[in-house]
Amino acid sequence: RIFRLQIEVPDIPGQLAVVTRVIGDAGGSIIEVAHQRLQLDISAKNTTLEVMVETRDRSHIKEVRDALTSAGFNFTRMSDLSGKV
Repeated sequence: RIFRLQIEVPDIPGQLAVVTRVIGDAGGSIIEVAHQRLQLDISAKNTTLEVMVETRDRSHIKEVRDALTSAGFNFTRMSDLSGKV
């Protein structure tokens, strides 16, 4: 199952590595990453990551999401192939 999420992260060195490590440790496979640093609708101290992740099934999506939430990351949008998760 593939899902896409948008995560707002602090715009400081190492945050992309933290996000990818959390996803990998939860067993997710990252397919694609887009790093949006110049958006006008977020704080200048933050940046947005759009990450496409492959998981085993719907419950695994929840495991990955819970791992990111536990690590302190907030989602601004998340969807899978069937629509909103």
